[in-house]
Amino acid sequence: MPEQAGAYEKAMAIGAKGMDVVRTLYVPGCLGFERLNKRLQDAVEAGVIGRKDIQAALDDAATYWNSKLKR
Repeated sequence: MPEQAGAYEKAMAIGAKGMDVVRTLYVPGCLGFERLNKRLQDAVEAGVIGRKDIQAALDDAATYWNSKLKR
């Protein structure tokens, strides 16, 4: 990887190395799961590429999940 690689390039390289241990999150019987999962994926992406503080992004996703799962 070039030394001048940005956060996105570094994150992609790190992610690619771990693909053999990646697991897909699925919650059976959860209505609207696709929307919940997308929100979590977007939060992780935003934190990894530096668009948002990672803790804030994950906290936002957790708040969203909690609000939807309370129904």
